[in-house]
Amino acid sequence: MSLRFRRLRIRVTTSDGIFGVEIPFVDGLNVIRADNTSGKSTCFQAILYALGLDAMLTARQHQLPLTPVLTDNVFDEASESELRVQSTELWLEVEGGGQEVATFYRPVVGLGDHRLITVYESHLADDMSTKPGRQMFVRIPGAATGEHGFHRWFAKDFLKWELPQVERNDGRSSQLYLETIFPLFFVEQRFGWTRIQGNMPYVFGIRDVARRAAEYVLGLSISETQLQRVALGAQLRELQGRYSAIAKSMQALAGTSGSLVRGVPDSMPGDDLAANILIPQDGKWLQLPERQSFLRGLIQTIGHEMKERRRAASSQILGAQHRRAELLQTITERQQILRTEAQERLALGRRRDDLIEQLRKLTDLRSLARMGGRAGGDVFGLHCPTCWQPVADSASPGIKNVLSLDDTISFVDSEQALLQATLAQVDARSRALTAELQQLERELNVVDASIETSHASSDDDGLVVQTTQYVEYRHQLQSLDRLAGELSARVDEANALIRESVKLRTAMSLLPVGLSQEDEVKLKDLEETFRSQEREYGFKSFAIDELSISRETYKPTVHDFELSFETSASDGIRTIWSYLFGLLELRRGNQSMHHIGSLIFDEPRQQSTAEFSFGQLLRHASLATVFGDQAIFFTSDEAEAIRAELMGSTYNMVEFAGRMIRRL
Repeated sequence: MSLRFRRLRIRVTTSDGIFGVEIPFVDGLNVIRADNTSGKSTCFQAILYALGLDAMLTARQHQLPLTPVLTDNVFDEASESELRVQSTELWLEVEGGGQEVATFYRPVVGLGDHRLITVYESHLADDMSTKPGRQMFVRIPGAATGEHGFHRWFAKDFLKWELPQVERNDGRSSQLYLETIFPLFFVEQRFGWTRIQGNMPYVFGIRDVARRAAEYVLGLSISETQLQRVALGAQLRELQGRYSAIAKSMQALAGTSGSLVRGVPDSMPGDDLAANILIPQDGKWLQLPERQSFLRGLIQTIGHEMKERRRAASSQILGAQHRRAELLQTITERQQILRTEAQERLALGRRRDDLIEQLRKLTDLRSLARMGGRAGGDVFGLHCPTCWQPVADSASPGIKNVLSLDDTISFVDSEQALLQATLAQVDARSRALTAELQQLERELNVVDASIETSHASSDDDGLVVQTTQYVEYRHQLQSLDRLAGELSARVDEANALIRESVKLRTAMSLLPVGLSQEDEVKLKDLEETFRSQEREYGFKSFAIDELSISRETYKPTVHDFELSFETSASDGIRTIWSYLFGLLELRRGNQSMHHIGSLIFDEPRQQSTAEFSFGQLLRHASLATVFGDQAIFFTSDEAEAIRAELMGSTYNMVEFAGRMIRRL
């Protein structure tokens, strides 16, 4: 889970030569010392930029959050003139917890799309052009979750983190993004020293984002509980959506027969449905069982009267029986065709879904290609939908004689549209077959009625009227029986969803509330090391024993108020030091935490903090060497003063006289 920074390289090409800087980092304390306005913040921002963490520096999606020396003009100290920047590129070498090494390359201007990051699984060399690299994107949808998203790879494959799902302000869920976690590891000069997590981006719309990030870094079990709560909430919303669709389908089904459904609310209730179907009759509404009973009575009465008037008509009966056999055979054939159509529709639907997924992946790949990137591997399993060869394009070189990526997307899109049209034709045929079946059933009812009445003579008008009524009432009863069956099936389906939702709500209510004993111990340890460091750095705004770590926000508090709003400016800086180093040190005995084991501060002293306090911070940070941690300070404090404070300590100081971005 750790992350160590090994080397930063910046190259700026101008019309009059190349400028840049290269900074090595080691385990333990690294002090990057240079005067004010000489490029320290530029290098700090370059590290964030190389990691794709632009959102910590700007909320604007398309803005480059870097200083003008990397984007517009660089100052040449020799000629004392400004030179126009033609191109800028950055490399950052890092090392993971298992000693795996990677180098990230990201252009700034003039050399391709700045949303592309190339990952080399090797050390930073003088010439990286011969190294095999994989290009991934940032700052567009899918960067945190897509096949070619850099943050998905960086979190899952390099840091070995499974980022949790958290609740958004709109009630939906989303991933906890890396940009919301790293403010606990990086402190930028402009906003980072205003409060803990001062560079937190709020553009993602995550509810209580600072708290969620702290929970994840601390590895609190309450974070797992929150994750379960979010997952259960998502399942409940999915059940509600399915229930609403069923409720609407029940209303629509009843409407086709002129009936009404009562007892089916739009929102999912807590108990089983008690659906009540109302049927119009003679200006009033009857419940469905009453109407069915009424029709059965009429059919029985008319059938009895018809039998009394039946006359023998053997030849006609034989003809009717023959016709009945034909009708039964035709009905069986049509039912078989209807079942075949249903199977065909299912197969077509699966094929359409496959094409939709294929189209999504192809579109993702095209986004990468349009940025000038190349896909690694076999284009994550994509193949030509006609010949099943791997897809070829500028994003996947070396494959010839197949469709281009744009042509493949167009072809898959047209195939999807064709499948959709075919599905519509299948649905139309199914509706026609259903209508034909209903007509055949009506005719079968007529034939059955004629057989029952022995086909009374054509001059018996009363029997003709009775036969017509008998057939019509039987058809009405069959329609109501069918309606009752379909609605009953939907009620059963809705009740199954209701019972499942009750289980989910019960499970949610049984989730632990508050901190576990393990969480409490962890926060108590953080509280102790935080107080110890506040005392060490000379905190004076309140008595040290009055300071605590909130069990709600996990931030330092005093008398239930957040400490950063209650202290002097200098003590506010000390509080950030103490809290972030407290998290770093707490990690050493807690493998469940998600901390990279590194801290990077831009101008940690600030003007309001006494030299004594900063000296204490330097000595404290130098202890990182003992535990294999890493601290990187970009500072303008005098080099001799730093050496004096760190006398006898192990540290790495890289000192710059003049501008850091200089002619090479």
